[in-house]
Amino acid sequence: MLAGASLWGFSGTCGQYLFMNYGFDAKWLTSARMLAAGIILTLITLIKAKGETFNIFKNKKDTITLLYFAFIGLLLVQFSYLKTIAYSNSGTATVLQILFTIIVIFYVCIRTPRAPKAREVLAVFCAVSGVFLLATHGKIGTMAISKAALIWGLISAFSAFVYNTAPVGIINKYGSIKVTGLGMLMGGLVFLIATGSYKSFPVCDIPSLLATLVLCVGGYSNSLHTLLKGNSRHRSR
Repeated sequence: MLAGASLWGFSGTCGQYLFMNYGFDAKWLTSARMLAAGIILTLITLIKAKGETFNIFKNKKDTITLLYFAFIGLLLVQFSYLKTIAYSNSGTATVLQILFTIIVIFYVCIRTPRAPKAREVLAVFCAVSGVFLLATHGKIGTMAISKAALIWGLISAFSAFVYNTAPVGIINKYGSIKVTGLGMLMGGLVFLIATGSYKSFPVCDIPSLLATLVLCVGGYSNSLHTLLKGNSRHRSR
């Protein structure tokens, strides 16, 4: 768990490194990241689960949920996170994305329904205060980060909310690795074609290739480790 979380954070730093030193494009990195993770996860589930991998497509409702998760959850969270890094840095992008916890709290309170708990109110206050200080450095009326970074960061928070809530039903039914692998594969392939990212390939050397590898695979090491142990029914990321 600790190693997986560390690799996820380090993968964001690798994205910033590629933007700053090699001029990589967020669209290309998103396509590469999703396709790499999607292909790896799907191939391994094909080996371990054989014909069960595509059972989700036999159910129309579950297929629609998977598509929603793939494009509004997985694809949008990947792209918006990388765009936020491109306009700011990996630390800022991570802090802004964590705002999804506020949306989750309100979502749970409305669905339950119940009033937010004291610790939840405190968490919301701390999160909002942190983003305020990050965006203004404590000076009301000034912006310490660009509007583009803030907008993409908020989009990242919303898509992270979708990422964490939309697939719960199908994950419980089919397993998180199958759902995440298929979602990554579909989202990455469609995005690759839609953006034309396949038409160009960034100039690479060994450091950039290593950074790309960590970015594409590092954030999903927890999923791979759990799958290889034979337990695929867990929440991804």
